[in-house]
Amino acid sequence: MGAPAVRGLGPVWGALALAACVSLEEAPMPRGAVRPGQRTLLLVYASPGPWLGEADSKVETAAKVVPGLGLAVQAAQDERDLARSKDLQQYLPPWRPEEALASLLRTELASSGHPGRLLSPAEAELSAEALGELNKAQDPLDWRRRYLEEGALSRDYSRFLSLDDALVFEVNLAWGASSDGEGNLSPCLSAVARLYRAGTMRLLWRHEDSAEDPAMAKTLYDFKTRPQDLLGSWERLIPGLAQKIAASYRTKLQPAASPSLPGDSAARPAGVPVSLSTATAR
Repeated sequence: MGAPAVRGLGPVWGALALAACVSLEEAPMPRGAVRPGQRTLLLVYASPGPWLGEADSKVETAAKVVPGLGLAVQAAQDERDLARSKDLQQYLPPWRPEEALASLLRTELASSGHPGRLLSPAEAELSAEALGELNKAQDPLDWRRRYLEEGALSRDYSRFLSLDDALVFEVNLAWGASSDGEGNLSPCLSAVARLYRAGTMRLLWRHEDSAEDPAMAKTLYDFKTRPQDLLGSWERLIPGLAQKIAASYRTKLQPAASPSLPGDSAARPAGVPVSLSTATAR
């Protein structure tokens, strides 16, 4: 199966455009946002490696409120966490969590009340090569900045002709461990889910969910010497995370009190950022 037709010139990587920067406050999903039987492409993208986050110390928290200094502190933290993440990654066998999450999430969404028809990438004529291009990143830090954090880039699905009438349910999965500040790390997963109208790249819904296994807290040395413990914990967290994502989505499927918002018929120009104060794209 070949890659789907793409509008314009250049590789899929060139299709990435600046997209919705949204707040954590969600707006109601517009009435009729999902039509009965509407094709809905489910895509799960995973970070290229684990991420070991470290909670801010009191000094770091205070420094971040100082103009200029805060950016320097954050940059230093990012480089520190990236170095630790790369150090751990070399002890881990190859792992593709997106496959397991996509399979479980498809089942959960099918029973969530979603009125559309869920599609796999193959059913939507999206090749493995195209998916790889859409999830390009240099390392876990670069991936988080591109696809996970506020101000992240959006994959521009409007360039794919085969998705003109479809929705895209996109999930970005980060996997790693969080620190308790005392040298112990708890395995955790986090996901940012977004629902787009592919033809216009209008953001209909966004939500963040996470799952953690504090009972499996260990030192970094422990996880290096027994990486199977870490992998096993992540695998046990995936079903619960799939349930959380579907439950969060289910709460937004109820018809909104207000009518559908105008402007769906016009495509959003690529590269136009959206206000941080809204939870839907213009």
